Amino acid sequence: MKFCQKIYQNILSGKLYDDYLDGLIKQILEETGKDFVFKNKIFKAKYIEYIKYKIELVNIKLSNPGDMEAHSAYMTLLINYSLYRKLFNDEDSKIYKKIWALQKMSPIIILYNNLCVNPGVFLVKKCPLKKATKCDPKDINSFLIDELKIKDETFEAKLDLHYIKLVQWIVKMNSGALVDAKLPSKDQSANTEFLKIRANLIITGLDMATELKRNTKNLILMYQICG
Repeated sequence: MKFCQKIYQNILSGKLYDDYLDGLIKQILEETGKDFVFKNKIFKAKYIEYIKYKIELVNIKLSNPGDMEAHSAYMTLLINYSLYRKLFNDEDSKIYKKIWALQKMSPIIILYNNLCVNPGVFLVKKCPLKKATKCDPKDINSFLIDELKIKDETFEAKLDLHYIKLVQWIVKMNSGALVDAKLPSKDQSANTEFLKIRANLIITGLDMATELKRNTKNLILMYQICG
C-alpha cells in the first residue's frame, strides 16, 4: 500500500508530473507559437478569473460535508493553478494563500481508492513561491498531526451518529407504507409515488454508506501520512 502510494504521489507531485507539463508546453509551442498563448494578455486574464471562480466554488463544496465531488474539485483546482503558473510564470501570493488555506477543510485529497495527496505538499513541490509568504496553516506537518488528533477524537461520535441514521433508514425501508407486495397497483400515480420514495431512500442509503466509508478512510490515511 505504501509502495503504491509513493509511486502515485511521484506521478502527481514528482518528475513525471513535471514531464507532463513540459510536454504540454512543448505541444502548445509547436501548434500555436509563443505569442498565441504565453503572451496573450486576454487569455491570461480569463484564466486567472476562472481560477478565482473555482476557488470560491471549491470553498463552497468543501464546506458541505455531503458533497461527494469536493475532493476532485479541489484537485482539479490545484492542477489548473499549477498549469497557469507553468504557462505564465506568474506569482500571485493572494491567490496562492487562498488555495493553500482550503486544505484546512480538506487536509488530504483522496484521489483513487486508498491513494491520497496533501494539497500543501502539492503546492510546495509544484507551485513554490520565490518570495516567502505567510500562509495558514503555517507548517504542514504540525497541521496534519493536529488534524489527525481532532479526527481521532471525534471519530467515535461520528460513528454513533452514523449508527442512529442507519437505524432510522432501516425503519423507513421496512415500514408498512413501503411493502413491495402492494405493487403493482391499478392506480398508476400510486405506483409512481411508491417507486419515487423507494428510489430516494436507496440514494440516501448509498450516500450514508459513502460518507461512512470516507470518514473511516480519511482517518486511516491520516494515520498513514503522519506515520
